[in-house]
Amino acid sequence: MTHTDLEATVRNSASSLVDELVRAWAAGDEAAFARPFAERAHFVAFDGTVLQGPEEIGRLHQQAFSTHLAGTRLRVHLDEVHILAPGIAVVFTHGGIQREGKSQGTLIGHSVQTYVMSKPEGRPQIESFQNTRDRPITGPRALRPAC
Repeated sequence: MTHTDLEATVRNSASSLVDELVRAWAAGDEAAFARPFAERAHFVAFDGTVLQGPEEIGRLHQQAFSTHLAGTRLRVHLDEVHILAPGIAVVFTHGGIQREGKSQGTLIGHSVQTYVMSKPEGRPQIESFQNTRDRPITGPRALRPAC
């Protein structure tokens, strides 16, 4: 397999995991949302809350899906994938939340995300996730591709 083929394969795996999160969010399904995360996963929310493992990640999201995130969609754009070693990649995305019935416009809580993904035993999973609000102190960011 060439390096280009490897990059395409890893990018497809990363894209599939992110798509799985987006679908689970739209369904308000905490179990499906937590499924891509490794047992020892660390999830750092936009506010600095740290969750560990799929059970805790799912529990917090179910509470949110039942209240303030009900009727929202997650919009994510995959920016870059860096392969660190065979089966390990860092994935950079950006996006935010969209209210039901909105197909365009400003996203709520536009953020940048960093994932560490692995592929033990052939099953891609998220080892680590960090979500940071896009609020640069140096001024507005250059326009990013739409989600």
